[in-house]
Amino acid sequence: MAIGIGGLIVGAGDGFWWLVIGAPAAYAGFWRAYYDRVKKIREEMPDHRVTVRVEPESITFQTSERTTTIKWSGIKAVWSYPDVLLLFTYDRQTYTAVPSAALGEELRRFIEDKVREHGKVVT
Repeated sequence: MAIGIGGLIVGAGDGFWWLVIGAPAAYAGFWRAYYDRVKKIREEMPDHRVTVRVEPESITFQTSERTTTIKWSGIKAVWSYPDVLLLFTYDRQTYTAVPSAALGEELRRFIEDKVREHGKVVT
């Protein structure tokens, strides 16, 4: 971003410098909007506990306000980290984080195997 500002000061006239400044600024703006939306949702939830129920045909997330059930075919990818699984759903831009410690190794492998049937697992 400093390069883009420097280009504007020096007077380079092409749109490249606007791209160098605009792309990071747009990314930061989108990230901030996402962060603010998630923070607002969290603050509005009366109870922050989430119950995860893993079944042979689906996975269910339940809070005090809502229950969401997703068939395994709806989970397109899992990013597997030592302490968390990120489950990416239909549009691949929305994910749910599930702490691995709460799952145990056997259930973690079960989830990864179910997703592999219709999607991919990234480790």
